[in-house]
Amino acid sequence: MDVAGLEKSITVSLDGESLVVDHRLTNAGDELREVAPWAITQLRLGGVAELPLSSPNGGESLQADRSLILWPYTNLTDPRLSFRSDRVQIRGLAGPALKLGSSPDPGKLSYSLEDWCFSKRIEPVVGGRFADRGAVGQVFVKDSFLELETLGPLTLLERGQSADHREIWEIAYV
Repeated sequence: MDVAGLEKSITVSLDGESLVVDHRLTNAGDELREVAPWAITQLRLGGVAELPLSSPNGGESLQADRSLILWPYTNLTDPRLSFRSDRVQIRGLAGPALKLGSSPDPGKLSYSLEDWCFSKRIEPVVGGRFADRGAVGQVFVKDSFLELETLGPLTLLERGQSADHREIWEIAYV
């Protein structure tokens, strides 16, 4: 149990050629706690991350349907950023801290380095409340690493209750 009264566990299992990574937060304290599972995968610099900006309705609506979330220290003129119609590419190079997130359905975050592509994906949670302005997929880079981060919904936990968050990891030779 940590100082916040939470027990944290990770279970990894094989499903074909994919790894299923299940994250669990359990309230081991006496007080009601609001939590959001937050899964961080830290990677070495040198590659390119992709943060999807996919449209859930295929771009056919005239209404706003997705968000690009920025942290206060993020500079949109940073040369490590490249914007595409359906994604943002973030080069994993040393520099000032840079973080972007997307919602409502980032689908799959990926990081390509040399001849390999690591990806992690989550199933969308419909109707959930999320921290970080709804950024369920996030990429963070700074001087010595790049992180692919996924976020589960905010959940109120009584003592003994748990919140689960599942990621599917894949590595492909490209």
